[in-house]
Amino acid sequence: MKKVFLLLLCSAVLISVGSGCATGFRSVDYAKHVQTYSVDGHVVEKMDARLPLELVEIVHLTEQEVPDSLIIGYIKQEETIYQLTSDHVSMLSEQGVSKDVIDFLLTTPAAHVVRPQPILFKYPVPPYPYHRGFGGFYGPGFFCY
Repeated sequence: MKKVFLLLLCSAVLISVGSGCATGFRSVDYAKHVQTYSVDGHVVEKMDARLPLELVEIVHLTEQEVPDSLIIGYIKQEETIYQLTSDHVSMLSEQGVSKDVIDFLLTTPAAHVVRPQPILFKYPVPPYPYHRGFGGFYGPGFFCY
């Protein structure tokens, strides 16, 4: 029984790795997919250059009936962060942008938390509180107060 389960598990892993699933991040050419929906050329060029979309362009994609999965997928792939106000949300909903897209746009700041970088000093900081005075641990002429 264990051998059969192990064989099934190994074959599932090999199939998923061979088909590209679970092998990491794969980039999708969203510009090519969006062209079939007769989207304006500047939006397609922007997506081809992998630049962030403006809210007006998201509205345009919705007007051209681009599926929500393509819009959300592109924003997720490019890791764009949108800081929406209540006016932005009401404008998007009035223009016909779906609730799923708006909800995803609202979650982008939390999904990409900016982590503080460590502070690097140009010169090494002497160990504190070690102190030996003149000519001690730090060498001649160095005073540690």
